[in-house]
Amino acid sequence: PVFSATDLLKRVPGLYASQPEGGAVGERFFLRGFDSEHGQDIEFKIGDMPLNQPSHIHGQGYTYQGFIIPEGVRQLRVTEGVYDPGQGDFAIAGTIDYGLGVERRGIYAQTDLGSFKTFRQVAIFAPEGSQPDTFGAFQFRRTDGFGENREGINGSAMFQYGFGRDEWRLRVHAGFGGAQSDLAGVLREDDIQAGNVGPLDVYPFDTALAQNGSNLSATLGFAGEHRDENKRSSSFGLWMQFHDFRLKANFTGFLETDAQGDLPGDLIEQLDRRFAIGGNARHRTHQFRPAKWAEGTVELGLSSRVDLIEQSLDLVQAPQNLVYEQRIDADIAETDIGMWLDLDWDFTKYLNITGGVRAGLLFYNVTDWQESVSPDGVIPYRRTASGVAVNPRTAVTVRPIEELDIVLAYGRGFRSPQARALIENENVPFTTVNSVDVGLRSFLGKNDEFQLTLTGFLAKMTDDLIFEAHEARFETIGPTTRIGAVFYAQARPLPWLYGAFSVTYVNATLDETPPVEPGEQLSGLQAGDAIPFVPPWLLRLDVGASEDLVDLGKHPLHGKVGVGYTFISQRPLRFSETSPRVNLLELDAGLSWWFLELGFQVFNLLDTRYAAQEFVFESNWDPNSPPTGQPARHIAAGAPRTFLFQIGFRL
Repeated sequence: PVFSATDLLKRVPGLYASQPEGGAVGERFFLRGFDSEHGQDIEFKIGDMPLNQPSHIHGQGYTYQGFIIPEGVRQLRVTEGVYDPGQGDFAIAGTIDYGLGVERRGIYAQTDLGSFKTFRQVAIFAPEGSQPDTFGAFQFRRTDGFGENREGINGSAMFQYGFGRDEWRLRVHAGFGGAQSDLAGVLREDDIQAGNVGPLDVYPFDTALAQNGSNLSATLGFAGEHRDENKRSSSFGLWMQFHDFRLKANFTGFLETDAQGDLPGDLIEQLDRRFAIGGNARHRTHQFRPAKWAEGTVELGLSSRVDLIEQSLDLVQAPQNLVYEQRIDADIAETDIGMWLDLDWDFTKYLNITGGVRAGLLFYNVTDWQESVSPDGVIPYRRTASGVAVNPRTAVTVRPIEELDIVLAYGRGFRSPQARALIENENVPFTTVNSVDVGLRSFLGKNDEFQLTLTGFLAKMTDDLIFEAHEARFETIGPTTRIGAVFYAQARPLPWLYGAFSVTYVNATLDETPPVEPGEQLSGLQAGDAIPFVPPWLLRLDVGASEDLVDLGKHPLHGKVGVGYTFISQRPLRFSETSPRVNLLELDAGLSWWFLELGFQVFNLLDTRYAAQEFVFESNWDPNSPPTGQPARHIAAGAPRTFLFQIGFRL
């Protein structure tokens, strides 16, 4: 079933995506043993335009995809690992690129109605006679949510026009979106067990009821692509983005005091507003052939962006939204310039070698008006910093027989730092990952009806991140190591039947005990511990059938049915705690005839009670009692069984 762009990602081997903080806050991702929270370890693009937001107040590389209309996504290009020199900032676990387009031409409208007063309206136009990259799409969604304080509304519009039929294909793209949703936040597990609150409730305090999120976004892009004979090709892209983010969240209850010593509640307000402009260009040469057994191409590429950012973090008293403590107030100007060289060469039909190098240059101009990292405690603290990251990458593919590829790959990826953490003239400390893959890939059948892939990987990261509840941000936990494997099988034994299965195992551990700064609480982590929130096992199964059933008049009656199953193993938490395993089953079925489409979707078909988020940290949700100083388990409930019924019209 597909209700949002997040649902499209469930089909990616080894990836689990969810949106536990409501429709106005970025999604959470697990890929190859990386808890990428809101995108910190995955590079996201839409039509080769980057979506990650560097130095975001909520998390480095923050990504919001709620404005993407899934019916307008033509393809999903996924690169697992970091072995392509074209991959840029945040490509730690991999890169995901949404290719926009609509195959079926005409006008289409679809209405969804379902559980919890959920409503969704989609309208698409794709002019007849034009290419799939020309379309317009609109969506509107609202819901009361599956429990208390979960009401949400969002809408978006996407337009794309492709033109040029000769040497160059050009595209103009625009996307606009807005979202607002209430948040129930987290609940202490001991409060649920004592009956003080229900698992789908919210704490009955103003500081909890005021939790919500909002997001405004706009994207504009102009791109072109040229393909010539003998594998020569070129492309370019120019883009602009605007994002406005606001989050109010209270994870810890009543630990903070104001200037009078009262307990107004630990409601954090995060604001992040940015304007970004950038572009990219690449050219791949024609194929060289210095010998009969050697032929290949060379690519040179460039990418660049400038982000102008205003951000703040305050403690506020609800319901007045009165700021009683300002913690962060910063202005940031950030420039990222990248260049890469990529070679793709065949040495006989049995050996292919790709790879090259990527260099990234980053420049920062930062002003802190409140909290300061100045060694001398200077406020306001103005500083500039810069740095260079050079990352080699290569992949070797051996094909001993036609049906089998053996792949060995090495790559170094990087994540840029949070700008506010830099000091004057500092050599920018990039977070790097060194990743090695060894894999087998096989295509079987007359028309490659069966695909099998088995990959083992090792990834060593210099400085990982983990969620810190008191300010709803992320803190460093030092170097980490991941060793694992991914198995993926895809089959289309019959034209109307499709199946896919993937299973991922990973052992993700801390290399060192995280240091504790004076005045900070213990992290509950030691060297050798499993990285919190990362499931050792992740399994996904998809089976679908689609076929014409019978002719009714001049048009066939077409039927489809699909089932998706996700298994998430026990996940480690802080202080040696673990979260329960999760089993989720989804169903999608529909009929279409001529201009009419009918269908229904069921999410969490088995009505599994599970926690979409689970943490261990100190809190106090009783303002009349002193805090205990002890960590406690907290959960945010996952959605129960949800039905959606659809009716669509196509002209």
